Amino acid sequence: MLRAIVYSTLFALCLVSGPASAKPDNPPPWSRWEQKVHRMDLQPEQKEKVAKILEESRKEREEIQARVRQATTELNDLLRQPDVKEQAVLKQADKLGELRTERQKAMLRALLKVRAELTPQQREQLLSEAPSGGAKPTRRPPAAAAAPSAPTPAATP
Repeated sequence: MLRAIVYSTLFALCLVSGPASAKPDNPPPWSRWEQKVHRMDLQPEQKEKVAKILEESRKEREEIQARVRQATTELNDLLRQPDVKEQAVLKQADKLGELRTERQKAMLRALLKVRAELTPQQREQLLSEAPSGGAKPTRRPPAAAAAPSAPTPAATP
């Protein structure tokens, strides 16, 4: 039962993420934070250093992204086969996971190099925007404030 759920989920994720990530006009995962950095008010010397860091890391990141797309396509092809072997699917899933981890690490290495060139205020500015994965997390109100208050005995007839 659990195995069927895992396969169904994996298949759905590959079908949803696979074609979208394979589109050439789909922006790469690192483009949002690169755009954030370019919008910042940097000194000319900082701009030059940051541009060099991003350019040097871009080739590596694009190469890894191409391998992620290829591995996703291969996984989708496996999942479309009528008699696919579990071992082959899981091996390909491991390969895809390793590539995504490699891609994330390359992005983080570049980000850390860029951050090293920023002042503390500029780092705060970079962090002040929502994370690249979505909106900022929202805080829940305290339990007492969230729950409707019960009428007091004196207020009831």
